[in-house]
Amino acid sequence: MPLSPVRSVLIASILALGSPPFAMSAAAEDGASGEGFAPCEDRDTVEALAGTLCSRTSVPLDHAEPNGEAIELFVRKFPAQGASKGQLWLVAGGPGESGASFYPFMETVRAAAPGFDVIVPDHRGTGYSTRLCPEEESTGSVAGQALAGAEWGSCFGALNADAERTRAFTVTNAAHDLSMLMNRYETGGSRFCMASRTARSWSCGR
Repeated sequence: MPLSPVRSVLIASILALGSPPFAMSAAAEDGASGEGFAPCEDRDTVEALAGTLCSRTSVPLDHAEPNGEAIELFVRKFPAQGASKGQLWLVAGGPGESGASFYPFMETVRAAAPGFDVIVPDHRGTGYSTRLCPEEESTGSVAGQALAGAEWGSCFGALNADAERTRAFTVTNAAHDLSMLMNRYETGGSRFCMASRTARSWSCGR
C-alpha cells in the first residue's frame, strides 16, 4: 500500500532534519556491537567528541513484532571525569533530529552534571542509526547522509516500495527504542533523562 500524502510530508521532515550540524564521516560509524562501548573513531577529529565511546545495538524494526526484522541504533557516551555517579541521557527532538544536535553544547552540559556519564542516542532514521533510505543516506553517497538531486526520487521510491518498513519509523517505536536502550546500558547509580522540547511528551516521561 503506498504512503499517504500526509505521511510522505512527515517522512520528508525526518529526512530533512536527520542530518546533524556536525560533519559525519564513515569512520564514526565504528563502535562496539551489542551493549558494550568502544572508543569512537572520530573522537580525535572534533574537540567536543574527545574521549567519547560509541556503541551500536539491534532493536526490533517494529516493537509490536519483536521477532521480526531488526534495525541498528547508534549511541555515543561522554564518560564522566573520574568515578561515575550515574547517567544523564540526552534525547534529541522529533524524532527526526539526531543526537549530534547536542554536541556543540556538551561542554556546558558536562559542567552542569559533573560526575555523570552523558549518553546521547541517535533516533531510528537519524545520525548513524538505521536510516529510512540506507543507500541514499549512506556516508558514501553523493551528499553523504543528506539527500541531493536524484536521491530524493529513488529514496521516496524505496519508501513506497516497502511501505510496511517505512511505517515502522514512528514516535511509538522510537519511545520503545529509548526504553530498551536505557535498560540495556544500565550501569547502576542515578539515571536522569533530559529531552528537547519536541521530544518531552513521548520520550523521558513516557
